[in-house]
Amino acid sequence: MPKWLGGELIRGSTIKAFKGLEATCVMITDISKIGVIGFNTQDMYVAASRAKQRLVLLPASSESFDDLQKWIRIQCVPNTIDLE
Repeated sequence: MPKWLGGELIRGSTIKAFKGLEATCVMITDISKIGVIGFNTQDMYVAASRAKQRLVLLPASSESFDDLQKWIRIQCVPNTIDLE
């Protein structure tokens, strides 16, 4: 943990295990459809809100990408992010 806190390594974790922590950059991978059993909108919010400066979202499929864009539009202030 000290090396991770010092920015010397990358830490992999689950969303639930990372709750309460934060990092300069957070990458969320293999995002499935939000709202399905095991991955709800609260989980997505917890995961996304862990990033202090940069958030990278990698959806699992084109359907997940469309769902993720809708979620982002609901969560974000207009004109603050680029979805392209």
